[in-house]
Amino acid sequence: METKSIRVSLINHERLADIGHKNDSFNDIISKLLDEYEEYQGIKDLIEADKEFANGEGVHFSSLDELDTYLDD
Repeated sequence: METKSIRVSLINHERLADIGHKNDSFNDIISKLLDEYEEYQGIKDLIEADKEFANGEGVHFSSLDELDTYLDD
């Protein structure tokens, strides 16, 4: 089981106010934070992949058929 920790000190009070509402439980707020963190990580991974691609690293495909073949392997 994967465990994620959040450094709450990095999250300012206004952001918590945007995420949480009066009727939200602590677990609801933490779930929303984890969802946002996962979205952030996805964007961060895409940016990193884009940098690698710009440096000539990674796998290049000239057509969707090549991509399909690569994914099928």
